[in-house]
Amino acid sequence: MLAELQHRVRNTLALVKSITARTAESSESVDDMAAHLMGRLDAFARVQAAVTRNPEAGVDLMSLLTDELLAHAAHEGDQFTAKGPTLMLQPKAAESLSLAIHELATNAVKHGALNNHNGGKISVKWNISGADGSRHVDFEWVEKSSNGKHDVPAREGFGMELFKRILPYDLSASTNVEFKATGMRFTMQLPLHHVRLDGADN
Repeated sequence: MLAELQHRVRNTLALVKSITARTAESSESVDDMAAHLMGRLDAFARVQAAVTRNPEAGVDLMSLLTDELLAHAAHEGDQFTAKGPTLMLQPKAAESLSLAIHELATNAVKHGALNNHNGGKISVKWNISGADGSRHVDFEWVEKSSNGKHDVPAREGFGMELFKRILPYDLSASTNVEFKATGMRFTMQLPLHHVRLDGADN
């Protein structure tokens, strides 16, 4: 148990160090860095609490998603909907996806569907597809503004690096981000070995 605890602590500290370094690189000021770093560490703390409650069971994707959106004061039904089969994420995938969902939600507050002047809605859905040996989770996050206006971030920061490079590297996931006048769309194909299926055939 002690060896396992030491391993987990080392991995956690390494990830926190990475988050801090990447946040510093993409921040324009100390205040900007502090705000972004606190949000990312809060998201990481939430998923760590979920992982440690029952490491063998995995982390429920639906709970991970709704907890993050509720933390951003989004109202389920009015501002977002989420639909998909019950998927229990392995710890590494849960950590990476918690950060991705945090970045998506933060971007929605600043530029997209959760911004007050956009009055939009977020639709999130996922399903399992692919043939035996190459099955994966298709994950889709779509934002639509009610007024046809969606601000595009002026520069690529930590979030875009996470979507385009970190998720593919850490999880062997295929990802894509599209910005349109009516909203943004993020899609990901996550290899199925990163999840446990509740009551389903692996």
